[in-house]
Amino acid sequence: MAERAEKGISALNVEEKFRLSFDGLPPWHSLNIFDQLAEKGWNFVIESNYKPSTPVNIDLSRYSDPMERYVRERYQSTHNLLEVEYTSAEAAIIREEILRTGASARLAVKHVQDCRCDGVVIHILLSCRSASFNLCAFQQRSWIS
Repeated sequence: MAERAEKGISALNVEEKFRLSFDGLPPWHSLNIFDQLAEKGWNFVIESNYKPSTPVNIDLSRYSDPMERYVRERYQSTHNLLEVEYTSAEAAIIREEILRTGASARLAVKHVQDCRCDGVVIHILLSCRSASFNLCAFQQRSWIS
């Protein structure tokens, strides 16, 4: 993938003009928009909504409360993600942001930076706020290095 990004090689049969990430739920009712954009050289190399997290091997059987199980699994998943995909310095910054604000936009954009995207197409779906609530973080540019 890195070599393709460096050389601007697209998965499309047209010249890649923009290397992009798609964030949010896809517009299932009109997926043909991606064909139209591809014809113009828009190459969507990754999306974030259906990108699975790294599996975590954690025994939650001793916890009977479903909410506690959920929180412990989510905490362990985030901890594992920080250990595996970030440097210790990056992980420290992200942990501090999460403790201070409850979230870190850096978690949302790592794949954009790794894939050397030129930008992000954000599709906010108001009828599914759980999939869209964090997308506004992309508007802040202070965390992009």
